[in-house]
Parts: sequence; C-alpha cells; structure tokens
Amino acid sequence: MKPRLVGALVALAVLGALFCLFPEGSSANYTVTYQLLDRVDGFTHYRLNVVVSESLHQYYVEKDHELITENDFAKFVTPYALKPVSDSLRQLYDDDEAFVNGVLMIVCQSNNLRGDRASEISC
Repeated sequence: MKPRLVGALVALAVLGALFCLFPEGSSANYTVTYQLLDRVDGFTHYRLNVVVSESLHQYYVEKDHELITENDFAKFVTPYALKPVSDSLRQLYDDDEAFVNGVLMIVCQSNNLRGDRASEISC
C-alpha cells in the first residue's frame, strides 16, 4: 500500500474513533486535546485541539460503525471532516513517515479502541 494511502486510512480510523468518544446530549462543541512530539524520539511537544460541533457529532453517532472491510470506513467518516486535522498534522510533519507517526500518537491517546483489531495497535 502507498504511504499516503496508509496515512489517510490511519487518519480516518483515528478520527472515526474520535467521534465515538464524545458524550451525547450536550449542546456545546466537543473538544479533545492530544499531545504530539516533533518526532518519535523528540522532545518538542505540540498540542492538537480537535473541536467537533454538536451537529457533526450527532451525525456520526447515528451512523452504523460496524466495519466488515476497509472500504466500510467511508460510510461514517468523510474527508471533509478530517481535513482540518490532517492539515494540522501536515504543518507539523514534513514527510509521510513522520505524518503517520503523528497519527499513531493520536491513536495511542484514544481510549476508545475496540474490536478484534484493537489489539494489533501497540502503544
């Protein structure tokens, strides 16, 4: 698989998980903050704040999140919802490997990993 495609799939998976994290029944925006490093063994820390409107949150909560194939990500995560996060990561990381490592830093901070494949991610 091409590195950009892998990065995009990982970003989709992370943000799909993000939308499941937010509590229901509130009329406010939902915010999650992630700590990122400039590189895997780096010392420079960055803070990424992800803010999701109530309407967008509700849209994704109502979607079926069962995944049978990798193509099923598209039924509940769309590129326009992920683009701001991806753009922020691209500003921090100048190559594909660093970008994917940044995405994995977010995945490792997500406490909503579940399903049969969650054990495949080692943080």
